[in-house]
Amino acid sequence: MRRAGPIASLGLAAVLIAGLTSATCASAATTLGSTLGDGYEATFGGPAITVYQEAGDGESLSAPSGGAITAWSVRSGDVNAKYELRVLRPTGGGQFTAVGTSSPQTVPDAEDKVRGPFAVSLPVKAGDRIALDVISGLGAPINNTLAPIEDELNYIGDPFRRR
Repeated sequence: MRRAGPIASLGLAAVLIAGLTSATCASAATTLGSTLGDGYEATFGGPAITVYQEAGDGESLSAPSGGAITAWSVRSGDVNAKYELRVLRPTGGGQFTAVGTSSPQTVPDAEDKVRGPFAVSLPVKAGDRIALDVISGLGAPINNTLAPIEDELNYIGDPFRRR
């Protein structure tokens, strides 16, 4: 369990994760996170950081019910950056437990485009959050020009690492 770091309330668009689908028990699909419609513009935080969107205008940021995440995507042009999808379960007081992690995915080139969807099978419970674990590269891919002021990004500076 780690405590979340300070909020980077810079009006950041969460172009971190999109196409992330949670199949609920009734087999209905729910998209969590951004649609990744805004371009990759900059990076945030550097490598060895786990980031998640804290607030977002009109986006579902936590699982509305239990189910399984079946696919995820990321928008990045950070060549050779490596990312994992991380499922975080809130434990109260701003703390989380990492309950699932995807296989790492590497950005093969410097083109600004959506990578994925990557197939995955990660169980989620209602209230779980999706996060991006930056394994290597310049940091979390963001767009901070077009984001509404309500969008906020939060990070865990000492990510949940497998020892």
